[in-house]
Amino acid sequence: MKNYLFAAMLAIAGCTQPKPSAETPGEPYKIVISEFGKYNPSSSAKTMPLPESLKAYAEHGLDMDEIGGKDGDSVTNPEKFRELVYKEAEKHGYSRERISRLSPKETIQLTCDIIADKFNFYGVAQDYKEKKRMDKAFAKREENKKELQKMLDDPKAPERAKEYARQILDEMKDTDNTLASMRLLEDALSKFGGLSTVELDSKPIDEIFEKDGEIVCRHYARLAKGIFNALKKANPGLQNTYVSCYSARVDHLWNQVITLEEGSKPIAVVSFFDPTFYDNSGSAEAVTKFHLGDQAELKEQIKKAEDSQK
Repeated sequence: MKNYLFAAMLAIAGCTQPKPSAETPGEPYKIVISEFGKYNPSSSAKTMPLPESLKAYAEHGLDMDEIGGKDGDSVTNPEKFRELVYKEAEKHGYSRERISRLSPKETIQLTCDIIADKFNFYGVAQDYKEKKRMDKAFAKREENKKELQKMLDDPKAPERAKEYARQILDEMKDTDNTLASMRLLEDALSKFGGLSTVELDSKPIDEIFEKDGEIVCRHYARLAKGIFNALKKANPGLQNTYVSCYSARVDHLWNQVITLEEGSKPIAVVSFFDPTFYDNSGSAEAVTKFHLGDQAELKEQIKKAEDSQK
């Protein structure tokens, strides 16, 4: 049912990736949920076996939805795509050698930064960094308004100065009205982003990545998965970490990450991050009520994944 809802409402494209390592018999993994803010496993040069029964959950997400088919994560030229990703990483200060030493969390952070730098959400002209700069400018603008109003209220202020203050405040009011209209327009446009970008759904990830532009959540999630996997190729310490697309809603798509860890008992740490939210707010946290509700569905999915190992 979930697949049909996605197809009808969002025309969401597929989310698959190359298969993880083959099954090696051993003690089953306990799957543990971690908030993304607290998710920070270390890199490991030791390969942890990924059981055959868990492969699909790592490839397609614990929701096990192959949204839109198997072509959504296709890459026409994987080697060229990796080079493009490494080139973008260099713009953020990450050489190939530095990438090879990143932890899973750091690699996801870089992935989100690359996407936020190259793309905007449909109908939204600013990412969160630009919004922060604008918020700072508007805060200063509000301070200036107060100073001008104080001048108008001061009986000792020269009339000529008051006239100038009135003129500036009137101009600010006109600007505020214009900005408010622009925000309303952005909100309206963003609501139609799903349908307006549907032509991107059938395009390979590298083709989308080559061009800066406007995208929506399903493209953010696909790109995040593809970029992470490209960075993973340069970092042997990421061999136990798997990123997939995931959703527990019919109107949004984000990413799941699973890292296999060795301890007294093997565990699979699962968390969720949202590159769309990161681009718009600066926070990639997706272990939230908005994303997962009361987590009842997720816990059922985890139980099913754990039971599959028995």
